[in-house]
Amino acid sequence: YAKPTFADGAILAFGNAHVGDVLATQTASVTNTVVTNATFQDALRVVANAVNGKLTATGLASLTAGNSGNVSVVASTATAGSLAGDLDLLLTSLAKSGTGLTDSSLTAGKLTTTGAVYDYAKPTYVATTLDFGNVRAGATVAGQSIAINNLVVTDAAYQEALAVSASSANAKLALGSLAGLTAGNAAGTLTVDASAATAGSLAGNISLGFTSLAKAGTNLGNTVLAGGTVAVTGAVYEDRKSTRLN
Repeated sequence: YAKPTFADGAILAFGNAHVGDVLATQTASVTNTVVTNATFQDALRVVANAVNGKLTATGLASLTAGNSGNVSVVASTATAGSLAGDLDLLLTSLAKSGTGLTDSSLTAGKLTTTGAVYDYAKPTYVATTLDFGNVRAGATVAGQSIAINNLVVTDAAYQEALAVSASSANAKLALGSLAGLTAGNAAGTLTVDASAATAGSLAGNISLGFTSLAKAGTNLGNTVLAGGTVAVTGAVYEDRKSTRLN
């Protein structure tokens, strides 16, 4: 019979990736080890079945005695999720043509894959204009806020958190930030306060910066995402002062 030799139970580690990344194909070497005489030994067929639907495995159609070949596994990063699972190797000893012998199933083997694919954070918000209105200098101005979500793309467990920063050219605006908004949880609130200490315009744009924060232990890096803009309107007016002439 064919004599398959391989590292049974070996781990094929794909590592961690972001959606859309290209992962290197993983391989496992299989040898049809010669028992006595290669001329009088069956060839070996290896069929590889991956339990995880993100994996595509290619086996070996006919490995003659004394030769080696690679079972290859390709991982899809089209969507987020785990790449872990078992890779079953179904082994068949292929009878030589004309011998009158039949093919024989051999003891199956198993490999294991590890790794995962992660979605970037997905910031969503309503770009409604924040209107502070018109107020007198010295008045108390009610704060405004921007609700920001990290919308789940595929699976919250395989999606990165979102950090939000804000900036504006208008020095009268004081802006908050969000350190780490996890996927699928309640919206975070970014605060916007306006100073009415002196007269002047409160109008302008708030630039929102979004960063996808890599999960701890994945060895992935943080990723800067496309930013956003929210408009602000309003103004602060001085009281008119009168001068009495004697």
